[in-house]
Amino acid sequence: MQEGGTELLSPSEKRLANLRPPWPKGVSGNPAGRRSRKSRHRQMVEELLADLGGDVGSLDRMLVEQAAWLLVQGEDLQRARNSNRPVSEEEITRCANVAARILLRLRGRRRRAEPPGAFAHLLPDSAP
Repeated sequence: MQEGGTELLSPSEKRLANLRPPWPKGVSGNPAGRRSRKSRHRQMVEELLADLGGDVGSLDRMLVEQAAWLLVQGEDLQRARNSNRPVSEEEITRCANVAARILLRLRGRRRRAEPPGAFAHLLPDSAP
């Protein structure tokens, strides 16, 4: 017996012992648990708004929130698929496509609303 009451372990057993979690079996290593859908949605909304420049109107904010819910739903579907649960590939694809379409539309609005660059005065005016 070694000091502290532990047996002599082979090098491979020591490596395996180091890989085991320090908490007992059946107890989560994440005491806070998995983040809720609501908190993931809030974080996603904040990240998307920051990506769009932060200052958006009420309609655009509603679209951002809808896109965020679709992205959270897509994450949940991916997690379910990775856990070998039956998930419709079509549903995953639809969530991703609709969210992407919303965000691309919002980005397109932002680009059109930006002031012209320094060389805009050199371009001819386009009359309808």
